[in-house]
Amino acid sequence: MTNRHWRGWQLSGIVIALLLTGCLSPRLDNGERMIAHPQFQAATIAAPDWVREALDTIAELESEIERGD
Repeated sequence: MTNRHWRGWQLSGIVIALLLTGCLSPRLDNGERMIAHPQFQAATIAAPDWVREALDTIAELESEIERGD
């Protein structure tokens, strides 16, 4: 195989690798990160409905991102 053909195969391999890694869906855990925050308990006491709605919204948006919608 000539050097020119080898370079073409290398570039093709790089492009394929980049495309395949772009197809992987991210795993997001921002809701869990917020729940682990030291002030989360105080927030649930002060504004339980707001906290519930915020966590529901985060979960819905993360689900959309993970599905690729």
